[in-house]
Amino acid sequence: MNALEIAAIGLQQNTERLRVISHNVANISTPGYKRQIALTGAFSNAMDSAQAVVATQLDGSVGKLTRTGGVLDVALPEREFLVVQTSGGGSALTRGGSLQVDARGRLVTAQGLALQGSSGELRVPATATQVRIDTAGKVWADDNLAGNLRVVRLNSGDSLVTLGEGLYPMPQGGASSLHAVTNPALHVGHLEASNVSSAQEMVTLMNTTRHAEAMVRLIQGSDELMEKTIRKLGEM
Repeated sequence: MNALEIAAIGLQQNTERLRVISHNVANISTPGYKRQIALTGAFSNAMDSAQAVVATQLDGSVGKLTRTGGVLDVALPEREFLVVQTSGGGSALTRGGSLQVDARGRLVTAQGLALQGSSGELRVPATATQVRIDTAGKVWADDNLAGNLRVVRLNSGDSLVTLGEGLYPMPQGGASSLHAVTNPALHVGHLEASNVSSAQEMVTLMNTTRHAEAMVRLIQGSDELMEKTIRKLGEM
């Protein structure tokens, strides 16, 4: 593998890192958003496949809790998630706890996705004048119990990938990876902030920029060396 191919792989990796950084920065104010981390595999693997090998995983650390006082705002402990129904009819996980009641009486996320309870969608009567959630995940319509939020815990060894908009897929391990939380300890009236640090992203951006500059210099050096070689051959 020549210098140009090595530099091309390096620049492809930098491009993917920049995509991850820009996505993190764009979601720095998104409640419950988890920072993405770009992971570069062994360079020997990239040389063997002649293409950049960059994987992403999520930083599962809990963001700062912000008090809102909203009776339908909830924040969850680390590695615990709410279960929602996606627009395609499947299920997904979310930590976005800014909830509301839609026109159909369903408890939904800020994106309009229906929250799942122990027996399907959570709905409240149209006549209810006050809907609230308690710290145990129980949904109350006035003084009547409307259902329980379905809260699940992900195994500590399982990594997360993102579906976008604060959603994560149900793990492939199924029941072996997810555990029902029967007695959740929710922070009601709080929202979890994004765990993205602008300072940390700036440092990552600077490192990525320096690496890209080094790859560009490698290309320039290879080009100059090739030019000198051709000139020498022409003089023979």
